[in-house]
Amino acid sequence: MRAFYNWKFALTIALPLVLASVAVSILTFDLIGRVSTGSNIEDHQRTREIVSSALDAVQQQLANNVADNAYWDDAARNLYGEVNEDWVSQTWRDSSEGGVIYDFALVVDRGLPEAVTGYRKGMAFKPVTTDYFSGKLDLLLDRLPQDFAAPATKSAIINTKDGLAVVAASPILSTSADVVIDAAKPRFLVFVKFLTPEYVKSIGSQYVLQDLKLSLPGTLEDDSEAMYDWQGVAFANAQWADRRPGDAARAAVTRKAALTLGFMALVMFGVGFLCWRLIRAIAQREQEARNEALHDTLTGLSNRAALHEEIERLSKLPGTTAFVAFADLDGFKEVNDTYDHATGDWLIRVVAEGLRHLTKNQGMVCRLGGDEFVVLFTGKDAEKQSCQFARHFIEFLRVPFDLEGRQASVGVSIGIAGWSDAALESHELMRRADIAMYKAKTTGKNRYCVYLPSFDSERVENLDIAQELREIIATRTLDVAYQPVVDASTRQIVSVEALARWPLTSPRKITPDRFIRVAETCGLIDDLGDLILAKACADASRWPKLRLAVNVSTVQLKNPKFVQRTLGTIAASGIDPARIEIEITETTLMDDVPKAQEIFAALRAAGLRIALDDFGTGYSSIGYLRQFKFDRIKIDRSLVDQVISGSAEQHIVQGTMLMAAGLTAAVTAEGVEHEEQINVLRLTGCHELQGFLFYKPMPAAEISTILDAA
Repeated sequence: MRAFYNWKFALTIALPLVLASVAVSILTFDLIGRVSTGSNIEDHQRTREIVSSALDAVQQQLANNVADNAYWDDAARNLYGEVNEDWVSQTWRDSSEGGVIYDFALVVDRGLPEAVTGYRKGMAFKPVTTDYFSGKLDLLLDRLPQDFAAPATKSAIINTKDGLAVVAASPILSTSADVVIDAAKPRFLVFVKFLTPEYVKSIGSQYVLQDLKLSLPGTLEDDSEAMYDWQGVAFANAQWADRRPGDAARAAVTRKAALTLGFMALVMFGVGFLCWRLIRAIAQREQEARNEALHDTLTGLSNRAALHEEIERLSKLPGTTAFVAFADLDGFKEVNDTYDHATGDWLIRVVAEGLRHLTKNQGMVCRLGGDEFVVLFTGKDAEKQSCQFARHFIEFLRVPFDLEGRQASVGVSIGIAGWSDAALESHELMRRADIAMYKAKTTGKNRYCVYLPSFDSERVENLDIAQELREIIATRTLDVAYQPVVDASTRQIVSVEALARWPLTSPRKITPDRFIRVAETCGLIDDLGDLILAKACADASRWPKLRLAVNVSTVQLKNPKFVQRTLGTIAASGIDPARIEIEITETTLMDDVPKAQEIFAALRAAGLRIALDDFGTGYSSIGYLRQFKFDRIKIDRSLVDQVISGSAEQHIVQGTMLMAAGLTAAVTAEGVEHEEQINVLRLTGCHELQGFLFYKPMPAAEISTILDAA
C-alpha cells in the first residue's frame, strides 16, 4: 500500500510538479536567454546609433563654428580679392595651434587645387586640396547651394593624407550687403578636426562609449560596424566594447532562479527595470547630443541653429505673433583689444546672464556668435515685450562692468522685427532685424529701432551712395569748401576750416552728414578722410599765412594706422604740420580716452594742434578738458545764438574763457551771425570768430581772391 501511494504520489503529484518545475524552469531560462540575447543585440544597435549620432554632432558642431566664422563682414572684407594675411593670422592661427575647435583652417577657391591661405597648428598651411583630401573636398563643396544667397554649411568625415578628419565648409559671405562679394567666384572657409585616437576616445567618454575606436574600412575585427557618408560609402569602421547588459541580467536572474522559482516574478521585474534604465540612459545621451548641437558652448544659450529651427516651427503655426530683438554690443571689440579674449569671454557670459534675468523666461535667448544676441518673443504682446526688453537691456549696460578693479563699458544697438499676421521665413525675419540694428548703430548707437519698410529703400539708396562715393574717392573728384575764421579784434582771416562737399557734377544732392555716415558704415571713411586732408593741404599751400582746420571722424581714430596715414598725407603735401589743426568732437573722445590721448600725443609730437569742436553740446568737465589739454576750444553755435539774450549762456561762455585761459587754450566762437554777438564775445575774451556774418563756406579760388584783395 505504501508503495502504491508512493507511486501514486510520484505519478500524480511529484512527477507533474517535477515536470511542471522542469518545464517552467526550461521556459524561464529560455525566456531569460532570449531576453538577454535580445537586450545585447538591442543595446549594440542603440550604441551604434549613439556612435552615429555622436559623429553627426561632432560634424554639426564644427559646421556651426565654420558658419560663425564664414558669415562675417570682416571675413568677406579680408578674404576676397587680395587676402589680408595679417587678419588671417590674428583670426585663425592661435585657434589652430590650440586645436580645441579645429586643427587647421583653410580658405579655398572651388576648382583651384591649392588652398588660398590657411593655418595648421599655428603654422601657415596651403595644401593641394585635391591631393590632400583625395578629391572629397570638391564633392563636399558641390553639395553647397550654388546661388550663395544665404549662409549654408556642409560637413563630412573624410580620409585625408593625415588620417580621418571631420571637415566642414561654408561659403564666405557678409552679414549685410555693405560688403559686396563676387558670387561668381566664391571662396570657402574650411575647418578640419582630425579624428585622432585621443579625440575619438574623448568622444566616446562624452557619450559613455567604452574603448571607442575608428579606422579605415577593413582594418578592424569582424565585430566592427561600418560608418557611411552622404554618398552611402563607408568612410570608417567603428569598434567599441559592448556593455552586454543582457549577460549581466541573465547571471543575476539565474542565480536567484537556482534558489527558488518563487522569485521569478521579482527577477523578471529586475530585468524589466534594468532594461528600462538602459533605454532611459540611451535616450538621455541622445538628448544631450542634440542639446550640444543647438546650444552655444560659451554661454549655454541657444545658438543660431536652434533659433532658426524655432522660428520655422512658429511660422507654421497659424495666428502666431513673433518678434525678435537683435542686439549687437557697441564697444566690445575695444574691451577685447584693451584687455584680452579671456576678459571678453567673461564679459559675454555676464551679458548672457543679464539677458536671462531681463527676459525672465518670457523669450528665447540666443547667442549668434561674437557679441551678437537675439531674443525671440511670441504672443499677442510680442512687439511690446521686444521694445520693453530693448529699453531695459540698454539701461542694464549703462553701468560699467568691474573687471577686477578695471572699468569696461559697452553699449548695445538693437534691431526689432517680427510678424503679427503673415509669417516670415527665418532668414527674412533676421535680415529685417539686422537692418533695424544697423539703423540703430548709424543713428547714434546705444538705442533700438523697429524695422520699417523704408529702411530697405534707405539701405538700397545708401548702397548706391557708397558705390558712387567709391568712384569719387578713386577719381579724387570730391569738392572741398572752406569757411574762414577771423581774428576777433581785426576781423582779418587767420584760419580756414575744410568742409567736404558732394561734387556738383553728380546728379545726386547729398549732404555731408549723409555721405560721411555712409562712408563710416561702408568702410570708406579712412580713404575719404585722407582725400579731404590731401586736397585741403594742397589748397592751403597757396595761403602760407593761414592755419588749416580739418575734422576727424570717430571711426578714423579707431584705425590703428590713423596717425601714420595722417602724417604721411601731410608730409606728401609739403605743408608745415604746425599749420594743421585737427578738430575732434566730444563724443569721439568718450569712446576710448586712453587711446585718444595716445593719438593726440603722437600728432602733437609732429607739430599738429588739437581743437575741441562743438563745445557746449556734450558733457565736458574741467577734469575732462585737463586730460586732453586742447590747443583750441570751439564754442558751438547753440551757445553763441543765445549769448546776447541768455544770461546762462553768457556765464557758460565766460566760464569757458576762464577755463581756456587756465589751460592755455585759444577760443573760437562758431555760428556768429549778428554784430551784437561780437561785442559780447570779445568782452568775454574770445580770440577768433567764425560764422555767416563774416564768410560762408566757399571754394578755394574765392579764398585766394579774398586774400589777394586784402
